[in-house]
Amino acid sequence: MNSRASYPLIIILVSMYMLLAIVWWTILLLQQNELLFELSTDLQRASGIMVEFDEGKFKRQKQMIIGEGLVFGLALLSGMYLLYRSYRRELKVQTNKSNFLMSITHELKTPVTAIKLFLQTIRKTNDQGDSLNKINDAAMTEVDRLQKMIDKLLTANQLEAGFDYQLENINLKESLNERIEQFSWRHPDYQILNQITEDVFISFDHTALVSILDNLIENAHKYRGSSTNCTIRHEAKGSFHEIQFVDQGIGIPAADRAEIFQKFFRSEDENTRRTKGTGLGLFISQRFMEDLNGKISYRPNSPKGSIFTLRFKK
Repeated sequence: MNSRASYPLIIILVSMYMLLAIVWWTILLLQQNELLFELSTDLQRASGIMVEFDEGKFKRQKQMIIGEGLVFGLALLSGMYLLYRSYRRELKVQTNKSNFLMSITHELKTPVTAIKLFLQTIRKTNDQGDSLNKINDAAMTEVDRLQKMIDKLLTANQLEAGFDYQLENINLKESLNERIEQFSWRHPDYQILNQITEDVFISFDHTALVSILDNLIENAHKYRGSSTNCTIRHEAKGSFHEIQFVDQGIGIPAADRAEIFQKFFRSEDENTRRTKGTGLGLFISQRFMEDLNGKISYRPNSPKGSIFTLRFKK
């Protein structure tokens, strides 16, 4: 069940439980009050003390118990109503924000795609000088970067609303080789070493897998420091496949490691501030892995760098 859809149900169930508890305790107190009066009267009579039954006092206590029960019940219902109304308002704000992000990312994708197509056409049809080729290549790089930012915003928004997964039988080795080839075409100065030599098959969503692999490869490159390569290793552990992305980059400060998978999180480290990014890549990767019964984890590499591990079910 979607977590957003479950909140109203939880509020209703808790309210009903607490209301029934108040009714139960009110009835129990009324019964105990009546029993105490009867026992007190019987005891006085048995001891030979003739006393009239104080019906007025009994009624006052009965009214007090019923009144307090009603007050508690009304207070509970009022509190739950205010909580539910606040939730509805927050949900409306989140929905409006989600709709805005969805519409703006779709609106941005159209001109970006058109600009990219124009630049590719110019590059293919004209025998330009070196300076124009460099300008064209730089423009293409920036368009690609903008395209990735838009795609991440759109993906993060889809994850919040509910992503439509399509499971396939995927060969991890081949998928990694495809992503490495795409990456190496754009960044020939940084080498990704795929040490997976055997076919590794998993049941996973193709779009999600591409996003995860691209995010981890780009992270290794983005925070590479003076390092020139990243190594990808595979290890079979019981009913899981583990894929490790091992780099010798700048690593992640110890104070930030608990938060790196949070949405929009960006470290305050000076190296991170100088590096462009949205803070969505690791958040998206973790959500994909969790939704598809996998796991992503981080640990520091020695003597420096990072190791990100993906755990897939066989």
